[in-house]
Amino acid sequence: MNISRHVRRERWFAGQFKDMPGGYAGACDWPDAPVNAATLAQVARGERRLNFAVALWLASVNDRADLFAAMAALIDETPSAGDLAKLGHRDVYASATLAETIDAALDDGVVSSADLHDMRRAAADNLHNATTIAARLERLQTGPVEG
Repeated sequence: MNISRHVRRERWFAGQFKDMPGGYAGACDWPDAPVNAATLAQVARGERRLNFAVALWLASVNDRADLFAAMAALIDETPSAGDLAKLGHRDVYASATLAETIDAALDDGVVSSADLHDMRRAAADNLHNATTIAARLERLQTGPVEG
């Protein structure tokens, strides 16, 4: 991976805090904050680099663990949880597939341990998607929504 991809991801990550209530200042307005609003804005513009410990702190104190899931998806180049509509659709399809799988297992009456493991993993993914959607929904405020 080249440095420009890292910088783009850091810029994206920092930019997520601009849109939250209070913007960069609100994200950094904590006692003993390891970063200030000006520095975070510089990271979003690509003028500075973002330390991983600072990124972890920002996500933690601002209840934005979803950003790390989205970042991991960017790194793995898998479909990202960054788009709420896509996440919602993926969750609906995954739920339907899981329900069909469980119904088929109940009809057959026999389930292998591998199948049961796969169903539990799918249920855990389904729960994660629903939790992510609910967390993002809580951050919405009335007024115009920019997409």
